[in-house]
Amino acid sequence: MGNRQRTSTRNGILKAEAVLREAAMLEEEGIATRGQLTRASPRRLDHLRARWCTVPGQGSGVSWRAFALGLGLPEVKPDRMIRRFVAAALGRPGEATVKLDEARDLVIATAARLGISPRALDHAIWSHQSGG
Repeated sequence: MGNRQRTSTRNGILKAEAVLREAAMLEEEGIATRGQLTRASPRRLDHLRARWCTVPGQGSGVSWRAFALGLGLPEVKPDRMIRRFVAAALGRPGEATVKLDEARDLVIATAARLGISPRALDHAIWSHQSGG
């Protein structure tokens, strides 16, 4: 709040405005608690994600996935760090060669194969990529 950052360099609105719109959308949808989201059906979550993505600058769905991840849902935030890692693992030249859903799906599948949560693997990859 107050930092004047935009959601996107093209047609983006202030991040604070985006958060306000997303909160209003959740309220319109009758979502008032974390539990209402964590217990929601996949169909309901897809509906909410679609509405979230109508906010200017949020069309990729990355912010929805970050929000869901923070709530404890089995999700991955396929930002550039995750996509860069997946690209390297696949032997591709860069993050732009890995689509958001492809990165998300591969990390979730890998987490399942490793017997860990998608959140744990997302965090490990992000820490590795950022040198942390």
